Amino acid sequence: MIKLEQIKVKIEYNHQDLVKICAKTLKIDEKSIKNIEILKKSIDARRKPDIHYILTLGVNLEKNIEEKFKNLVYEKPNLNLEYEKISYPKSPVVVGFGPSGMFASLAFARMGLNPIILEQGKKVDEREKDVLAFWNERKINKYSNAQFGEGGAGTFSDGKLNTNVNNILCKKAIYELYKFGAPEEILYLSKPHIGSDKLKNVVKNIRNEIISLGGEFFFSTKFIDYKNGIATAQNVENNQILNFETDHLVLCVGHS
Repeated sequence: MIKLEQIKVKIEYNHQDLVKICAKTLKIDEKSIKNIEILKKSIDARRKPDIHYILTLGVNLEKNIEEKFKNLVYEKPNLNLEYEKISYPKSPVVVGFGPSGMFASLAFARMGLNPIILEQGKKVDEREKDVLAFWNERKINKYSNAQFGEGGAGTFSDGKLNTNVNNILCKKAIYELYKFGAPEEILYLSKPHIGSDKLKNVVKNIRNEIISLGGEFFFSTKFIDYKNGIATAQNVENNQILNFETDHLVLCVGHS
């Protein structure tokens, strides 16, 4: 694959437009292009009404043609998050199931550590009802709302994935979200955005993956304290006290 940067295209472009532009840029026959992949996409609206996209493209060419563009060769990074299996007698406890809690729990589950996840809010479907009750009727559940619950605060604030950190781990995290059902465009948009309607299913898919790997969830369960290797929590609906013996407590509490 070779990489072409700063490719300007009209807003209503199609695949054949990309083929023509790449062929013209490289001064090769269109038939030499095997396929084209969008690596990055941003919109340029600085000079209205000339609004257009700026693309970075990965282009696969016939082998004998690609050899002529060695200075443009691009190797795609491995975006899979990979973990070694390890064993430990006590499960780690993760407090919170927002973005950091989801990825911490997913990592522990893939390592074979059977994490225990404590989340003071409800599962995303039940949480959605509480969010709508507040928006429509001004009824607030202080443990289950747009701020608290499965998926974290971003689940009901449009699921934007913006960060100013240019780190491969950010790309790996976004790739995981794609594998769990987010739209493919988040892999290349300059400001990726899932949307609350789609993000709910992504969050559920991550939860189900963790459960299938041995993780255990306690929703409507608020972390209280950690002493002498015991994590203590309380069910906010029936006030039941729960104790979890663990050597590893991970606080993923967000703005809490």
